[in-house]
Amino acid sequence: MDEIKKILFDVNYTTSKSQQTNDDKQDFTKLSEALSGKKQLIGNDTIQIYSYKLNGKRITTTNQNEKIAGKIFNQIQGLSLKKNTLKTLQQINEQNILDVINEYNKISPDETLADAILSEWGLGGEALRIYIAEPLAKYAENQGLTETALPENTLDIKELKTYINSTVKKLNSANTEEVHYEHASTTGNTKKSNNQEKIPESIDPNEYTLEGLKKKYPSDKYIVEEDPYYGLTVKEKNSNKLILKVYIAGRAEGYGTYITEYDEEGKEKLFRGYNAKGELQFYDKNGERHYVLVDKLYDDIYAKTKWGLPTTGKDIDKHIKQINTENILTILREYADKSGGESLIQAIMSELGLSAEKRAELVTHVTDVLLEYAQAKGIYTDDIADRIRQNIGYEKRKIGPMNADNIEKDIERLLDRISTSDADEDNNSTAPNGRIDGDFKQGITGDCWLLAAIKAITNNPQALEMLNSLITQDANGNIIVELKGAGKTYIITREELYGCTELSTGDLDIRAIEIAVNRYLHEEYEHSWNPHRRNDIDKGGQAQLAFQILFNKGGDNFLRESGWGSIYEALFSVNNSLIEKIKNHKAIVVAGVTPLNFSELKKATDENGNNVNIERNHAYSIIDADEQYVYLANPWDTSQVIKMTHEDFKATFNSVDVLELE
Repeated sequence: MDEIKKILFDVNYTTSKSQQTNDDKQDFTKLSEALSGKKQLIGNDTIQIYSYKLNGKRITTTNQNEKIAGKIFNQIQGLSLKKNTLKTLQQINEQNILDVINEYNKISPDETLADAILSEWGLGGEALRIYIAEPLAKYAENQGLTETALPENTLDIKELKTYINSTVKKLNSANTEEVHYEHASTTGNTKKSNNQEKIPESIDPNEYTLEGLKKKYPSDKYIVEEDPYYGLTVKEKNSNKLILKVYIAGRAEGYGTYITEYDEEGKEKLFRGYNAKGELQFYDKNGERHYVLVDKLYDDIYAKTKWGLPTTGKDIDKHIKQINTENILTILREYADKSGGESLIQAIMSELGLSAEKRAELVTHVTDVLLEYAQAKGIYTDDIADRIRQNIGYEKRKIGPMNADNIEKDIERLLDRISTSDADEDNNSTAPNGRIDGDFKQGITGDCWLLAAIKAITNNPQALEMLNSLITQDANGNIIVELKGAGKTYIITREELYGCTELSTGDLDIRAIEIAVNRYLHEEYEHSWNPHRRNDIDKGGQAQLAFQILFNKGGDNFLRESGWGSIYEALFSVNNSLIEKIKNHKAIVVAGVTPLNFSELKKATDENGNNVNIERNHAYSIIDADEQYVYLANPWDTSQVIKMTHEDFKATFNSVDVLELE
């Protein structure tokens, strides 16, 4: 029902039945039946509902592109490149490039997407061309904009920026005829309405039933009737002018009443939504959406004294306690949008106007509601709940502003599980059986260092046997994982395996190892001040650490021992010793591109001869080698083999972890 609710909130509907096609009418019927509980949306129904037409022009929903832009904005902040930035940039294509650029520039009015990429250490001109300029050029070509062509093979920053800015300007100018619906709070600078008309913060839902409206609008002046597509309508009797539309959406399930008001010319002037109790949840006015509770919380956090000094709104406790399982996802999403990327948790924890005890109390309420919501959907939360409570207790004992990083990380992980919980996991993964016997794909978690190590291990019969000896399945279907290097054994429940959807897909025994290693790191290094002690698999690492945790054999890292630029000579030039060891299954090898490599990365090729990009800050399994090529597997899809010449490998990879088995 959450997706249905989002559809209801985020899609503009046509304003009269005469403007609808037969397909539109069928979709409205599906929506009406689904909201009333008579039918569930399946298959492509959701997509069809997004495809309404207004005066013959398709409405372009930008929700996904807003999400991509928001992710890039959040990930690109700070001094270093965050784990999923490149994966997010790869979601940009010739279809969505213009929307993503526009949405990013709204979120960040002081720094464009192009400038942000150029200023980010680890990106630069090559990334700007690949992820922005090239898809923009393809989009412009598809739109018939041929007067400006992308300069061939240039990485000149000034030239690329000029091309991007001018092309975006021309495309936006050409697309002014197209209709777009946008959220109210897509930037951190949402302006408050200056309209004098007061919007009722509560209504009596009974007044907006058919009987209630007939009492409120007398029959001598108005026509009140039930419409099969729109719910209830109120019109002036003499002029047939539309006054009001009311949609009652599953009031028994807690969705409430949605009211559209029209002006003297019959144009929509106000759309507002109330919950089952009749409390105002949001309203649309002058093209902007306002979530009432989000606005109140934002005002609480950014309140100032009469002297202009920062303070905390006196009603913040009251407003936080109004967050419940019905509105929690909307509040978290829209607050981050309104604040320009700062989450509600981060805002509370950095609020100096609150005591440590009060900050912990408010954060506890928000996280408890989110956990309750997830648990009601059948999502596994035990691991996350324990860590959140532990970290809240730890932060509560500190003096001064709290550090939201650990709690925020677990909330993001829980939200990822919620967002993917409706997917059919069996379509993406095979059931666990206590053995590694299938390929896998890395999830949204940044644990390539661990997964690349596992793939290299599974490519070696002796090492695979060692790994499988660490995994068993009990009679209840749980997976038991022994970590020899940690000296610990963990039981991974079926609920946890299927609930941790942010981890890898494919062979779920791989996911069991991810969970076990992550649990160990949390237990061992949760509050370590040593930056080299990773307390989460998502924070990156080296395959050497994976070998150590799994087998109690760390192997060698040739970034440290070989010195700058000499990996190739050390590993491949002396009688091709490592090549022979890889071919004879006597060594496990993982290669990586670290932030210390500032040179241009060479491309690999797949089995069909197509070019494949090598990613920065990423690890690859070396699964074979010969006199000419090194053969690699990317954790993003271990079923695909890519290859590089020795020279290209030498120029690209600046870190190699080797575990010799003899």
